[in-house]
Amino acid sequence: MKNIYLIRHGTTKENKARTLIGQLDPPLADESKVLLKSIRAPFVPDMIYSSPLRRAHETATLLFPDRTIVNDPDIMERCFGDFEGKLIEELGKGSNGRTVYDFKDEATLVSNGGEPIGELEARIRRFIDRLLKTDARTIAVVSHGTLISHMVGVLLGEETSRASPRNLHLVHFILDKDGNASGLRYDLSMDEI
Repeated sequence: MKNIYLIRHGTTKENKARTLIGQLDPPLADESKVLLKSIRAPFVPDMIYSSPLRRAHETATLLFPDRTIVNDPDIMERCFGDFEGKLIEELGKGSNGRTVYDFKDEATLVSNGGEPIGELEARIRRFIDRLLKTDARTIAVVSHGTLISHMVGVLLGEETSRASPRNLHLVHFILDKDGNASGLRYDLSMDEI
């Protein structure tokens, strides 16, 4: 059995401005760096994985100082193609009193250069396979909101409809030797562990 902690990276200026970042590579906002220097994870991981995107790697480095961090491209955020760098509010339109976001429609996303859901899920499955092969029992994974919500969907065999966890919040679950997840706790603050 493995304790897996999926941690969403700290806040960037783009997050605060409600800009869709995707695979763009901005740094953490200064105040997020200060916050990360003042907190420590409430668990000690045997292994730490990070997306290679700067905001995730900086989060991992500040949260787990003096530890080895393995950058893994399979846990990078989903590519949102031409929608990256745009304000989220600009990407929505009204429909029956609800806002529908273009980047959440699979056909629209892919036709605008976004990563198909099948490719995202293949990356997630490759990463889960690597988790199963490691001897580590407590594993921290610093990644991105959309990637994390989709990983939970893949693990639970459900269509992903969960909101992304908030910045510096985490998801915890137990992963058995067959890749089955149990005990899911979603969008927790560090002090809820």
